[in-house]
Amino acid sequence: MRIARRLIHAPLFIALAAILLCQGSGCDKPSGLKLVPVTGKVLLGDQPLTRGSLSFRHQDAEPGKASPEPSGIIGEDGTYTLFTDQKPGAPVGKYYVLVVSTEDIDPQKASAAPKSLIDRKYADILSRHITIEVVEQASAGQYDIVLKK
Repeated sequence: MRIARRLIHAPLFIALAAILLCQGSGCDKPSGLKLVPVTGKVLLGDQPLTRGSLSFRHQDAEPGKASPEPSGIIGEDGTYTLFTDQKPGAPVGKYYVLVVSTEDIDPQKASAAPKSLIDRKYADILSRHITIEVVEQASAGQYDIVLKK
């Protein structure tokens, strides 16, 4: 009888131990990355780029090791805000920036590749044309990006 009672309570004990262990190790806490706000404007020449997306790739990322990739959508006025793991901001550090901007896909030619509105080199991680340093206290315009036509 005592053995049966112990077996009934064992799952409860295991569940409580797992909860306590998880709380002590930070399972219920965010990833621990400190994020700082990153907002800027993307220009094509002297005009706002009115559509697209961008992502920041950490310059010191180790090959094969996962690292946060802040990203954002470019609005109609050229502005963007970065998010990391669905939270606003980016970790402090130096980044290569990738920018993608294409025309809408023609429904009649859905299998055709969309035409790029900018030089494709800006979307190539190997070309590394744009670099930005994310800092804790950014100055006005620090995260603005100007692409050549």
